[in-house]
Amino acid sequence: MKIRTLILSPFATLVTALSVAVVLCSAQGAAAGERDRDRHRFYGWVEQMPEGLHGTWIIGGRAVTTSPRTQFDQLDGPLMVGGCAKVDIRGGAVHEIDSEPPGNCSRKGSEIRIR
Repeated sequence: MKIRTLILSPFATLVTALSVAVVLCSAQGAAAGERDRDRHRFYGWVEQMPEGLHGTWIIGGRAVTTSPRTQFDQLDGPLMVGGCAKVDIRGGAVHEIDSEPPGNCSRKGSEIRIR
């Protein structure tokens, strides 16, 4: 059996390497773009919350369920029934719930699609 070796010029090697890099970066960018399209944020009044932070909440009339992976930010006051909250959803899961100033829950059109 005869083995043949292909020897590429330095230019051809560079072009091939760059082509592979572009394809790989494009695939990663497309995956990130898909994740980014599935991000939503809304503001609402906390109507119901679980004992502790993990479980089902009713915020702005919507039921959302938190998990141990959910982040909580209470810099603008404690998360409590009657308070204003911002909910970030990524990939269909609640990523974060933040306490917010009451003015953020008073505006109309509180649904935001994050890019």
